[in-house]
Amino acid sequence: MFWETEKDEKENEKISARLTAFTNNLSDKRVLHQSLLIYLSGNIIIWLCVLLMPQTINRVFDSIFELSNKLGVMILGIPFGLALFSTYALCRLKLPNIEDNKQLKTDLMSSFDYQSDSTKRLFVWLFSITVEVINVLLIVLVDLYFNDQL
Repeated sequence: MFWETEKDEKENEKISARLTAFTNNLSDKRVLHQSLLIYLSGNIIIWLCVLLMPQTINRVFDSIFELSNKLGVMILGIPFGLALFSTYALCRLKLPNIEDNKQLKTDLMSSFDYQSDSTKRLFVWLFSITVEVINVLLIVLVDLYFNDQL
């Protein structure tokens, strides 16, 4: 349980490689704008569905969770991912070179520069995760409110 098997290790490496490729692709402005449009559109569609059809959404989630909790959590991951990556893409518009994988140079301030970039990266990801959690909690609370379950 606490020790990683080789299979888990390989799977984690694949996930890490995909995430690195995704963040490297966002350095291209055209890809960044397209990604932002897709993620924000998906998030807006989810919000419109929750606001316009709350009873239908509630029935669908009830039936999905009756089938399998794992499947319900996976479907709940869709708004998580959309909010996470749309917030990250918005941050990349403001800080375009935050994910540059620079090697340490030999000059005096190079380690300070690397540390400050790492700190910015950490805060961008933490901000994205915070917005993601708030977004999903608001979606669930709004759906529960419109279904008089709150």
